[in-house]
Amino acid sequence: MTRLFVIVLAVVGAASLNQMKLTEYDRRLGAIVGALVSDAATMPLHWIYNTTKIAELAAGQPPEFHDPPSNPYYNYTLGSNTPFGQQTLLYLRSIAKSGWSPKAQQRAYFDFYGDGECALHATKDVPCPPWQPNVTCCYWDASTKVFIQNARSNATCLTDLSCGADDTQANALAHAILPVVFGGNNLNTVLQEVNDLVRITQNADLAVAFGVGGARVLFNAIQGMTASDSITAASKAMLAINKAVDSIAVKQDFGMAAGLAWSIAVVKTTIMDVTQEVGQSCDYPNNLVTASHALNQVTAGPGANNVQQALVTATRQAILAGGESGSRSMLVGAVLGAVGGLAAIPGSWKQRYNHYEEVVELAQRILKP
Repeated sequence: MTRLFVIVLAVVGAASLNQMKLTEYDRRLGAIVGALVSDAATMPLHWIYNTTKIAELAAGQPPEFHDPPSNPYYNYTLGSNTPFGQQTLLYLRSIAKSGWSPKAQQRAYFDFYGDGECALHATKDVPCPPWQPNVTCCYWDASTKVFIQNARSNATCLTDLSCGADDTQANALAHAILPVVFGGNNLNTVLQEVNDLVRITQNADLAVAFGVGGARVLFNAIQGMTASDSITAASKAMLAINKAVDSIAVKQDFGMAAGLAWSIAVVKTTIMDVTQEVGQSCDYPNNLVTASHALNQVTAGPGANNVQQALVTATRQAILAGGESGSRSMLVGAVLGAVGGLAAIPGSWKQRYNHYEEVVELAQRILKP
């Protein structure tokens, strides 16, 4: 057992889940920082679907912030975010600079991936071209590729916010965190802002439904509910909406509500088994269900009153379950960050995250304590 592993398990100063007396500001700050730190912890073993390989790589050290990064699709330095977390950080920077404005966030996204710091798509197999040494290459997921292609071929889509792809993957879940953290206390307003932000790159009803489902859970936690109560209340609300209104969007709420209810019912099943059954991939709505199950499990069992230990355990299990572990860990980190504030995040994780001070400063600037 490494010295770092012992330090993390010590969880110095973490408070009880049942004793947290946090302000709403504390919960909002904890949510965004917890999301991005947990995502960075996941990055080195991200998108590995073979759980045996993950266990072998992590043997002798904890899986978070695994050194060296061993994910198969991109080369990011240790302490960086996954591609979905990188996108969320980009939006955070834009909101801090320009305020909440879908057009401003869209422009920031295009400037970053289309013309700026990450203007070229690169993977471990397709590296940055040597003849463009001053351009950073970043991994582009499917929706980013289509968004950039649409924006370059049809400038009008940048005017009417229609450049997004017909894509339903888990970046919708990751992007939904920001409108909840910074969108105030009116749920309907928050969910509209989720819709607006998700559609920038994923102009699809299912993608919005994916983001809205996660947003409901996180919104409840920021309002002061426990993690488990947040999931239960979100599920009940979505079921009630389905009974009242008959529409495609509502039916998607119903499907996810059933998934959340199921994640509660199988709380004694291992996270590994649940993830294998639901699916490890980025597809809608896998990670909403698996992250919710992880949250239920770590906050329902013996010894789970320590919020920092709950976050560590849930993030580790999210990583070991394999596949698209980034957005899974982001929702875990956001919800438990809301429950426990910045104290929920281990000090060693804060030190290892390359953008910790920046994220805290940006979030504080937006929240204006």
